[in-house]
Amino acid sequence: MARLGQCSPCSCWGLFSAEPRRQRTGMSSSSALIFLHGSGDTGEGVQAWLHAVSGGAFEASLAREGISMLFPTATMIPYSLIGGMPRTVWFDRVAMAYEAPEDVAGLKRSVELVDKEIDKLVESGIPLSKIGVGGMSMGGCVALHVAYGMGRHAGRLGMVASLSTFLPKESYFDADASRRLTASQTAPLFMAHGQDDGMIRIEWARATHSRLLAAGIDCKELLEFPGVQHELCTEEVGLLRSFVLQHLGKGS
Repeated sequence: MARLGQCSPCSCWGLFSAEPRRQRTGMSSSSALIFLHGSGDTGEGVQAWLHAVSGGAFEASLAREGISMLFPTATMIPYSLIGGMPRTVWFDRVAMAYEAPEDVAGLKRSVELVDKEIDKLVESGIPLSKIGVGGMSMGGCVALHVAYGMGRHAGRLGMVASLSTFLPKESYFDADASRRLTASQTAPLFMAHGQDDGMIRIEWARATHSRLLAAGIDCKELLEFPGVQHELCTEEVGLLRSFVLQHLGKGS
């Protein structure tokens, strides 16, 4: 893993709330990035968070390269971690632990939602190789399943991003990835995590990264940010922007 210098975190997490709805930017595009929010957030919220951390540069620089961004919002469902209260989450969690069981049914529903967005992009003329998927926290977990696991387009997308994310120890992902992927079919993965994350421990991210490498996924390093908790930070988002432009930009 790569340990980077001190990164200035953004304290915007949790400040952006909206009714569940999908945010879409960009009018005429040759590429697209679908970005998924974390638990309890919305598409509008994570869009605003990326804007705040980057000073507006993230989405603007992608748009200049013909890359549109889609920000779906998860359906509001009962969430076990808060006593069954409704929350915008991609799947349920009964515990926040590496050994916790996985909500396979919930994952399948959310993966299909993202797959349908990918279908629409393909129908609009954007090839799968110019479509990326990424996400923060729970959204990053769904992105991994879409791109390498149970997703209908697994192995054929242009790039993947997984921020502050982990796969539980016993995950549907491992069997799916080993069955569906070959070395020539793995989209490059950007993976990053705050070393001081008190929600999703850095050890879980490291274990997940090792499993991804074992599956043959193109993710040379896990970028670690000292002093950063469960949040986005400026350096991380800047590196993500460069990664997206490298793989989805006009010259890619």
